[in-house]
Amino acid sequence: MIQNRKWMIVFASLFATGGVVFLLTKVNIKPRANGSHQSSGLVNEIGAAELDSIEYFIEPGSPEEGEQVADQLADRAFSTPDLLQPINGRTLPNEQQLRQLLTDRIELMFHPEYEVFVNQVGDLLGRDGHEALRGTMFEDEKLWYAFANVYKYAGVAIETTRATLDLGSVTIGEGLWGGRQTTFGDPFVYGSNALVENGATVFSVGIPVMLPPENTPEGKIMVVYATLSFVFDEYRGKWIPYRTAVYDPTGTLGALPVLWI
Repeated sequence: MIQNRKWMIVFASLFATGGVVFLLTKVNIKPRANGSHQSSGLVNEIGAAELDSIEYFIEPGSPEEGEQVADQLADRAFSTPDLLQPINGRTLPNEQQLRQLLTDRIELMFHPEYEVFVNQVGDLLGRDGHEALRGTMFEDEKLWYAFANVYKYAGVAIETTRATLDLGSVTIGEGLWGGRQTTFGDPFVYGSNALVENGATVFSVGIPVMLPPENTPEGKIMVVYATLSFVFDEYRGKWIPYRTAVYDPTGTLGALPVLWI
């Protein structure tokens, strides 16, 4: 398991040439045009300071390490102070399934495999995954990898990961101020948007993420918050993916890479 210091990667990106440095050779395509982009024109000083204070980001080097990190991130998320305050301290419905879904998705972020994704979709919807994806953008395996591979070599900060049931706290225009955010919603697979519009409970996990630079003269590391949001489907008694968000509190990084769902 690799612990990456931010300054070491910045140094490497300045002096590496021809793909010699390991981290510079890992990122392939960064889809940027398919998400919803919002920029406030202001800086969220608190969020920017928190990201700047993080010394180490952990990059799993194997599927086994990815599973360990996913478990640690889930543990940290579910132990967020006052997490249950918006529902008056009640327990989360089907919390075990939510925890498993969260860890499965984080593991898949570190080690993307299309067939694993398809099987997850099938399990969530109770039908064949390929059939469920037919007619959607992620029916195309190559397109899914174009999205998923962007975060394959991301480093994460476990200790500053947190969860919330307040969707406004992770949404520009509602509770979040300053910076720039890219969101990516349900690609017409899960039917989660209607659930949120009808007031269903949304669980969001914000993870500080460090993305290595692209292997270009303009390449630079990105240190951002990545948020995975899930909504509870009371009829099916399970949580399903709702949307993702990538947030730069400084608003200076330009177009942010969309995080697949």
